[in-house]
Order: sequence, then structure tokens, then C-alpha cells
Amino acid sequence: MRDYPTFVEKVQRDLQSVRWAESSELRARARRRSRRRATAAAVAVLVFSGATVALVDRADEARTVAATGDRGGAGGVGVPAEALLSKSDLPVAADIEIGESGARESVRVDPLLDECARERGLPVHPVVSRYSRSRSLLRHPETDGRQSVQSVLTQDVYRVNADEADRILADLDRSVSSCSWWRQPAQLDEGPADVTEYGWQVVARDFAGDRALLLRRVTAPSNSPVRSTTEELPAAVLFVVRVGDLVAVAGTPSTGVVRPIMGQPHLTDDQLRQLARTVAGRMCADADRRC
Repeated sequence: MRDYPTFVEKVQRDLQSVRWAESSELRARARRRSRRRATAAAVAVLVFSGATVALVDRADEARTVAATGDRGGAGGVGVPAEALLSKSDLPVAADIEIGESGARESVRVDPLLDECARERGLPVHPVVSRYSRSRSLLRHPETDGRQSVQSVLTQDVYRVNADEADRILADLDRSVSSCSWWRQPAQLDEGPADVTEYGWQVVARDFAGDRALLLRRVTAPSNSPVRSTTEELPAAVLFVVRVGDLVAVAGTPSTGVVRPIMGQPHLTDDQLRQLARTVAGRMCADADRRC
């Protein structure tokens, strides 16, 4: 009798514990990579050409139903570009717009929050949208005599089935309740000092549209209380607002290809609430019901 499993048996045993990503999750990952590539391309344009504005439309020909330029109207097809915020809407400077449209995308609010919720045993089944449109607003301030690129606001507007719209915010509430703090598991090449803790807080509710949340994510080293300090990157703050079958997610990310720059003005909570009201007003014209 063999006392040790064979290599094949070990592989089979390990495969049983692997969580295979669903197709909607794979599409969402590909979409985020597409946005990062578009952002990186815009950065390259700025660095090498000195241009002040770069607009990239990465709508796939296979899913251009959301990019016709027509307003969707009540129960319409796609997400109109007019529903999203532009540079002129912001109370702080932005001079770059990067956008794309799509279909059958998972509604994602914060992938880190999803990871925490999944680790805490909550079911994580993102709603799959019918159509979506995204836009990132950036600026390139000059620091130490060099031009750099800073993310000011990222935004996604999704058209979903009306009976699933409420679930997005309900699932978000459950995840935040279970993830007031969370220590992200260390990677194989990381030590205890490299582990990061995150905390999520709902700082405002129902200030726009049918339902709305203002969510803050703060970051701290694992040996510190979860808090945001002036020495750390600013907290990521975002809003989620629903009007009928349209759901908008927008905010100020603290990670990604384009990182915030300390000392530059950032959107405040009050400004984000006002921007959410602006978005909600625009979605009223295109939701499945008029406001």
C-alpha cells in the first residue's frame, strides 16, 4: 500500500479547492484591464506629445448598441453618454476624458469589498447589466517640473433589469456590515509587514435618486488602526445611485494605473453628493420610468 499520494492525486485534490471564475467575472476583469490600457495609452500621449486632452472611445464593434449616440429613453437600449459626468461638471480641474461602452458587464462597486465579503462567507453574485457606459476624468498637473497624471473621477452607469436594481444596494449594505475592517491575505512573496487592512464606512444615504449610498474605503498598514491620515493616500470615496433601471457608480479611486497625487485638490464628500444628484437628474430622462 502506498503511504504518499502521487503527483496526479495531489493535483486532483488541489483542483477541488479552486474557485473558477464565472464568465461575467472574467468579462469584468477584461473590462478593467481595457480601461487600464486606455488610461496608460492616454498617459503615453501626454508624455510624448504634450497634449492637454486625450479622448479614447474603446467601444467594441460587437457591442456597440450602447454607443449609438441616441438617448435610450424610457426602457431604451444602451446607456446615453449624456448620463455621465464630463470635465465641465467637476468643481476641480480635469482635462482628459477616457470612455468606453459595453453590454453584459457585471456591476462592480469595489472588488476589494467583494473579496472581503466572500472571505466572510457572504454570497457574492454581482448583477449582470444589460448595457453599460464608463468614463474616467483625469488631469495632468506638473510636479517637480514633470507632468504626471492623476485620476479625478471614475464612473460607470449600468442599465439593469428593474427587478435586480435594488439588489445591488442591498448586497452592498450587507458587505459593508460584514467588512467594517478586513486584513487582505498576504501574497506568497509578501511578509506580515506588507499586509494591508481596509475599512468600509457608509457616510451618507438616500441623498439622490431612488436610492443612494456614499461609501468610503480607508487603508492602513496591518500594524496600525484602520484610518486615513495625511501621510497616507486619500481614502477612496464613491457613490452609488439608482434611478429606475439605471445604476451609477462613481468615485475617487486611490489605486490603479493613475494614482492620486498628494497636495492636489480632491473631491470632497459634499461635492460627490452634489455630483450624484447631477447624475440622478440626467438618468431620470433615460430610466424605465420618468422622475
